[in-house]
Amino acid sequence: MINSVGFVLMCLLATLALACGGGSGGANDASSFAVDEYIDPHVLALAEALSDDERDPLTWAANILLPLDYSGAMRSPGGVIASFMGNDIDRCVAVRQLLSASDILGRYAINGETCIVEAFIDGDVVEVPTSRAVVSGVGEGAKRSMQIPQLLVHQVQFIQRAWRLDENASEIGYIDHILGELDLPNSSSRPITVDFVETGDGIRLRLRIGRENTPHHTAWTGPSLEDVRRADLIIRHVDLQGVTADYHRTLFDRNSEYTNVTPDVVQDLYAIWISVNVVGEPYFRVEAETLGVLDMEGDREYRPEDFLRLRAIELAAETDYWAEKLFEETNISGAPLFRAPRIIIAALEKRYPDSPIIIPSLDLVSNTRAIIGNPQSSSIHFALALNDAMVEGRVLERATGQPVMTVPTVFAALYQDEANDLVSRMQFFDESLKLLTRQGQSGGRLVFRDPDSAATATVSLAGTDLLLQANAQQVSSMRLGAWDGLASHSLAANGLIIGSGPNRTLPIDLLLLVEGSDLTYVPRVVYLSGIQIGIDTIVGTTVQGSGRYHDEVFEIQAHVRAFESPDPGKSSQSKRDYTEWQRLSSEGSVLATASTYDPSPSLTETKPELLQWGNDDGRSSRYMSPLWLVPSVVADIRAEQATEIRFVYKKDPGTCCATRQRVNLTRFRKDTLSISIDGNSMEIAVISASDESGDHQVVIAEDGPSRMVFRVMTPVGESVIHEVSTPAPLRFEGRVMSRRGDQTLAWTQPYTVGIPNARLKGEGLDILTWPDGSFSAPVPNTARPTLRGSIAVLVDTSGSMVDPVDPECAGRECVSKIEVVAAALEDSIGSVPPVVEFSVWGFTNLYGETCAEKINNIFPLSLDWSPIAAGKTRLHPAYTTRGTPLTGAVQGAIRRMESEARGAVRHLIVLADGDNACDSPLQAVVIPSNLKIHTIGVGIEEGGAGERDLMDLAGRSGGTYRRTTGGEELRDALEIITDEELVGNGSSRSFRTTVSATNHLSKSEDLPVEYPDLIVYLEEQPERSDRPRFVVIMPGDPFPFDELDLPGEAMSRIQEERQRRPDYMVVVPDRAVAIGHAPEVTGWILINPQSGHTEVMTIDGLRGSVAFLGGLVTGMFAGVDKVLGGFSSCVLTQAGCGESLEEIKNSICTPAGSAHAGWMDVLNALVGQLPFMEYLSQGGMIGSIVVEMRCSGDIQPLPYLLNHATSVGGLGIPSGGLNAGYTVLSAELGAHLFGGE
Repeated sequence: MINSVGFVLMCLLATLALACGGGSGGANDASSFAVDEYIDPHVLALAEALSDDERDPLTWAANILLPLDYSGAMRSPGGVIASFMGNDIDRCVAVRQLLSASDILGRYAINGETCIVEAFIDGDVVEVPTSRAVVSGVGEGAKRSMQIPQLLVHQVQFIQRAWRLDENASEIGYIDHILGELDLPNSSSRPITVDFVETGDGIRLRLRIGRENTPHHTAWTGPSLEDVRRADLIIRHVDLQGVTADYHRTLFDRNSEYTNVTPDVVQDLYAIWISVNVVGEPYFRVEAETLGVLDMEGDREYRPEDFLRLRAIELAAETDYWAEKLFEETNISGAPLFRAPRIIIAALEKRYPDSPIIIPSLDLVSNTRAIIGNPQSSSIHFALALNDAMVEGRVLERATGQPVMTVPTVFAALYQDEANDLVSRMQFFDESLKLLTRQGQSGGRLVFRDPDSAATATVSLAGTDLLLQANAQQVSSMRLGAWDGLASHSLAANGLIIGSGPNRTLPIDLLLLVEGSDLTYVPRVVYLSGIQIGIDTIVGTTVQGSGRYHDEVFEIQAHVRAFESPDPGKSSQSKRDYTEWQRLSSEGSVLATASTYDPSPSLTETKPELLQWGNDDGRSSRYMSPLWLVPSVVADIRAEQATEIRFVYKKDPGTCCATRQRVNLTRFRKDTLSISIDGNSMEIAVISASDESGDHQVVIAEDGPSRMVFRVMTPVGESVIHEVSTPAPLRFEGRVMSRRGDQTLAWTQPYTVGIPNARLKGEGLDILTWPDGSFSAPVPNTARPTLRGSIAVLVDTSGSMVDPVDPECAGRECVSKIEVVAAALEDSIGSVPPVVEFSVWGFTNLYGETCAEKINNIFPLSLDWSPIAAGKTRLHPAYTTRGTPLTGAVQGAIRRMESEARGAVRHLIVLADGDNACDSPLQAVVIPSNLKIHTIGVGIEEGGAGERDLMDLAGRSGGTYRRTTGGEELRDALEIITDEELVGNGSSRSFRTTVSATNHLSKSEDLPVEYPDLIVYLEEQPERSDRPRFVVIMPGDPFPFDELDLPGEAMSRIQEERQRRPDYMVVVPDRAVAIGHAPEVTGWILINPQSGHTEVMTIDGLRGSVAFLGGLVTGMFAGVDKVLGGFSSCVLTQAGCGESLEEIKNSICTPAGSAHAGWMDVLNALVGQLPFMEYLSQGGMIGSIVVEMRCSGDIQPLPYLLNHATSVGGLGIPSGGLNAGYTVLSAELGAHLFGGE
């Protein structure tokens, strides 16, 4: 399929084909022919590919190249090959060099600007076609030559412009010095480098053409810069008529706060790439091979300027690709091409003399396209400029791994966009840390996470210090990415102590990037209180993990019933733990249960024992648990003092009894452990203690109140804890979002952003949102379930339960109701699912009280149900109560379920015979929404009042009622209920909340608790006085000093640009904004109202991007983004980008840019302020779509990176995107359109 861009392009260009008559003159012997001395590297690569494919260089151009109408020689042969087109002269040069590379003699035949190539083959003169167009001869008067006349070649002058100072340091104006002049085509084919050199009379500017120690190397040096206040490099394009166009780059300005302040002979380096064509993978590949950077091994000299040149070419390829996407995604007719020089400068500067940081930048000095085939091209220029501005920022971000300042980042910061770039994320992290230090408690943590990659970074508050948790490998990777940006942070055993300064939050961003986040990720933040993350063991805590004992592998679970609680029957100073645990198979079935015994030995035990998971029959009079150590042992380990523990396990699984292995723990090591705490994955600092042999090891938290053993290792097994769940309060959490954008305009795209510092207030609640608009607060009087379910059986143990279950039975042989219940419980306990606590309660003796809300706790809630099998006698009639306080007992059971149950789903089973001595009926019982009551009538009168009451009680809670008259029926009923899938009854809780925020309309509503992804939307106030405003300065208008609150340097630059281009209008924000450590930065847009040509510029004078924190300089040099895995790393390595398209896509395909709300606000704000609404609306629509573009499709969106084996119409060079936008010019499609073979 031919896309619309390529189709229009080829159709238009076909009409431009030149048909010229014949004619010749001059000698026709071998002496008038020659081979070129210099051959462009791209031509050499093409010739080699043609030779490998046995293709004829004489016919290649006739099958591939297209004619393009422009005046004079502008494109290098490599540019002609890259774009598949050129005018007569440029095509002639490319074809003749191709003949020379094949050792074929050739010459030019030129008549005016018409040119053909003639070859001398076997004594004959052969005309060699240079395009698909049918051309024969050049007419009468043609000149034969081996050189293109100089008057037909565009020129480029390189000028040093210096603002000089007199002896009183007063500026006396500028002086231009022409460093040198070069043919425009030659400037495209050779590296151009600018730096500074020390000479006898001071520092001078040096400009080098080509590589040193090569035949075509040239170097020019300018006058001394000693008395110069500011120096600019002027690149002047001179066309055939002598018309000039100047392109500026400031090299230093001693009075500036934003640009390079002084020239530095060691660090300052500028690589200049000039071309007049699109570029793609073949072009990039040849340039990389020519510079020799694809294989850095051996003795090859390391030249940073080579890699800077490649960065510039990468930027060109990126802008070309996304320009094509703009046309493709929006179905714009026409096609972009270049008829003027495009100039990109990649630089490294030591901008500030006292700073060690080297600052990389990219400057898109000129990238003006000609739009053919579209009469409304002015709006397209506007969209292309926005597109280029976003792309160049992304390219530098990936190259450096550092925050980048571009016009998009300036505007995004100005409009408080979501934190989706490095600059705004650093501000996001900084505001979060400030809020943590103000509102957090010691031990509290912020978990920053990337929702897409699931990467996390945790910062804890320890006293007044902020600790970023990271292991040694992560810190090492972060140092690579930050270069010297971590100098202000102190290294700790388990991470970095975050320091102060402009880049204090840089390590947080680097850690998330190291862990897999994309460069455009939008962070979220969760605050965890000290109790949640300190692993304080509170009653109700559930622990899960895995283990191995001898040859058995299993899952483990433990539940805390009491922790450091007063020991019954002992002094108030004596405390105990009560924990129960289970071993589960991989399918979840219970393998074994056990617990510390009640009452368990005191925590002051001097000879503690540690039970090996899997050894279930370890009984001891001493303190013994698989999960906890006594406080004295914990203190010894944390102090790294030798201590003794008795490990309890069987050395041989065939023996009857466990041994108590006395072990001296003498070796200690600090580390981190990944664990999930209340659903949040994090790294905790731990310390391990082992014996000298390393056969026995325990791991506990390095500090804090927890005595939990996270890992145990012995010669016969090991275990590790993966997850801890505490009965923390239910949380009220979500995000407060602002609606933005004018939804009445068809071309705008409304969006939402988080509102920082929004206030949520309700009963017992008063909180502020975090910088991303998120909030999280505990709900009073709630507790989070830590078990799958809780089942309690309330048995009527009153005197009536002694009666026979069969009313017709008489005598001692009759089975009583209570005996039937006891037997049924024993038989049905096996149907209880795992990870569910179970209990048996009975009526209590009232001793004169008529209907107290009390129950007899026969078997407490427990995960260990084994005692129930032996507990039948405890339901013997001897324990029956006086009276039948059914209503009081049910109410007492409900209260106990609310206070003690930890299950997510809760069932209460009531077994009764219907008698009720309470004045208050069962209908008066209030049933919680999270409790389901099932009732079973045991020997009850069918249809009687008692049965009706039990049926009503069950029905009101969503439970079931069953009647039994025998043990088998009762057992079946219990098994059906206990085996029921534990699914909640769908009840929810809500919280009445008032939400308010500055410049937004407040609202009050019932917001659900524990609702995933809760979003509260607030509408902006109709008129916001604080909103930024864009000031439009039309050509000829006076400068609006009173309307702009900008730094003086910014206003001076804007005025300078207006003088340079008086026919351009300027669109500039009315205020500056802080980005990173720069307190006042701004940017502006320059637009030609007639042509639509648009440029964007920042306060430092660049039409590009600058990594103002320095960045990964080796990434700029070597092209290998060591930390970030950026888009160019695989291109410049032998391994390549992957074996398949899918691998390549996964490795380098990243979003083109998130929904940049800053740009949306810019476009919305500009509407109504610019005088040409209709023009801007189309440009705004295009720009909005550009902002939304994503990496999609089967072909990798970075075309010059792909290297799959697609031979392009005789080119023979593997190609991916076919130089951005011209895939339809392949021979297979072009042949049909242009009538080839």
